[in-house]
Amino acid sequence: MAKLISTADLLQSSLDFKELDLKQYRQLLKCFLGDEVYADLIFNNTDNIIKELTSLSYKEITNLNFLDYCLLLFNIRQVSIGDTVLLYAEDVEQKQLKIDLRISKIIEQVTDKKIIDLLTPETIDQCYIEYRLPSIREILILEKEKDIYSFYTFFLKTIKFSSSIIDLEDYTFKEREEIIQKIPVKVMTGLTKRTHSIIEHCNKINLLQSLNSKSFDKKLYLTLNSQIIAFVIKLIYNTSLESIYELMFALSKAANFSGTFLDDCSPGEFYFFTKKLEEISARQQESNNLNAENGLPPIVSEFGLE
Repeated sequence: MAKLISTADLLQSSLDFKELDLKQYRQLLKCFLGDEVYADLIFNNTDNIIKELTSLSYKEITNLNFLDYCLLLFNIRQVSIGDTVLLYAEDVEQKQLKIDLRISKIIEQVTDKKIIDLLTPETIDQCYIEYRLPSIREILILEKEKDIYSFYTFFLKTIKFSSSIIDLEDYTFKEREEIIQKIPVKVMTGLTKRTHSIIEHCNKINLLQSLNSKSFDKKLYLTLNSQIIAFVIKLIYNTSLESIYELMFALSKAANFSGTFLDDCSPGEFYFFTKKLEEISARQQESNNLNAENGLPPIVSEFGLE
C-alpha cells in the first residue's frame, strides 16, 4: 500500500518521512506495557521505526540531536494518528479530567526561535565556534559521565583557530576531552556560558504549557534526561494494545477486513474504520429496536456484530 510522504521541519533542516502503519504502531506499543518507562527499549524501537519511515541510516538516526529526534517523532505522530492526544488526569481536588493535548502546539514550543539563536555560531578571541545539541545516545553517556570537560564537548560541533578547523564529531569522546582541555580560558568561559544558556532554555520547555487550565497545573519539561524523553514518547503514542487487537478482531469479523490490509493502514485510517463500524452498528441497533416495536423481524447486515 502506498504511504503518504510528509515533511518534518527540524531545528535547522527538514526531513521527509512516510506515515506510520498499524503494524509498526503495535510494535511500539509493546515497549510501553507496564507502568515502568524502559528508555533503552523505547529508543531502540523508535530508531528502527525512523529507519523504516525515512531515508536516514542508523548512524544518522543516532546522531540526530535530541530535539530533532523528538520533533521527528512528534510529526510522525501528528500525521499518522492525529494532532490530539487525550490525557486522563486528576485536578487539585482529585477529580477526573479529560484533557486534549495538541501535537502542533508542542512542535511550536520546541521550534521556538530562541533555541535557533542559541545554536548560532560565535567568535570569541579570534576563535570561531559552532554549537550543537547532544543526541539521545550522548545523553545516555552524559548521565554516566562525571568529567566536566566531557560534558561541554557534547555541545561543541566545530572550533576554528586561524586556518585550522577541528570537527569534534570526527573524534572519540576521549580525544574530544583532550582537545577541549587545550582551549584558551577566555574561549572556554564563553563556551561554558553558552552551554548553560542552551540547557536552561531546554529545561523551560513545558510540553503541557498549551493546556492552560486552572484545574490542571502539572508541568512536563523536555530536559536532557533519557527517562523524561522516553516518557514523553510514551505519553504521546501510548494507547491500549488490547483495545487495538479487539478492534482488529471486530473489523475482521464484522466488516471482512483482512489482517494484512489493516496492518498496512495508518493508525489514523484504522481508527476511522472502527468509527464507521460503530456508526453502522449503532444505526442497525436503532433499526432493530424500531422493528421490534413494530413487530417486524430484525435486519441483519454484513456489518452486524453478533
